[in-house]
Amino acid sequence: MSLQEERRRQQSERDQVAEQLRRNQGLHDEARFSPKTAARLSTGAVAARYGVTLRSVDRWWKNPALGFPQPIIVNARKYWALTDLEIWERGRIAENTSRPQKTERTGVEA
Repeated sequence: MSLQEERRRQQSERDQVAEQLRRNQGLHDEARFSPKTAARLSTGAVAARYGVTLRSVDRWWKNPALGFPQPIIVNARKYWALTDLEIWERGRIAENTSRPQKTERTGVEA
């Protein structure tokens, strides 16, 4: 098997895993009901939304601990459903507000 074929096989396996994760999380349901109106953001748009680099976005979705939504991959390009990103954002906000906050100077919980 050539190197290119091996890379394609590995990418196909990653795509299958990502699709299974989306199904398990119940994400992208709006696309099934109305695929024409489901908002999708490219990797560049996601990076701009959060003020990070393209590489940071790739690291986020590959790190399961962050719970970042899985992309839809079309012709080796990644697209994120806007609703999935908003759900993730709300979860991060809720997670941060439920933790006790420490003051910067003393490190003591407020």
